[in-house]
Amino acid sequence: MTKTITISLAVIFCTLVIIFSSCGEPEEPMELTGISSDFDIVGRWNFQVVSGTGVITGVPQSSTDENPTGFVEFLEGGIGYSDFGIELLNRPYELQDSITWSRPTSDTLILKKISEPNPDVWHIIGANATEINAEWPIEIAGNTATLNAKLTKE
Repeated sequence: MTKTITISLAVIFCTLVIIFSSCGEPEEPMELTGISSDFDIVGRWNFQVVSGTGVITGVPQSSTDENPTGFVEFLEGGIGYSDFGIELLNRPYELQDSITWSRPTSDTLILKKISEPNPDVWHIIGANATEINAEWPIEIAGNTATLNAKLTKE
């Protein structure tokens, strides 16, 4: 009888150890990399997180906007519209303009704002049917910084 109780307690103890050792901190989500075959740029993409790094007026800076507002909408035929606002590197960055766009390679997207002469060249780090992770250089105070944006499709 004592032996049966001891074995039963040992089994319960081992089971609890296994259960609790498999619990823990949730894993960080994997960074979206690679372009899946179901990716289609056409649609409305909402900004989720935007970060930036650069040397601005001689000072290395980086920041993240966890709550950017707005979207970029890519329509058939290489046209679209951009309407977003973010606060990054201690400066507002916003755009409300019609765009033209092209995708010369699977990981390159060129966006041309109607009101500005220079296009943005996005490097698509990762994309699937519902998410994009992209980065592109921008000019800030005569310096070049790199923006990284994560967007989701509506």
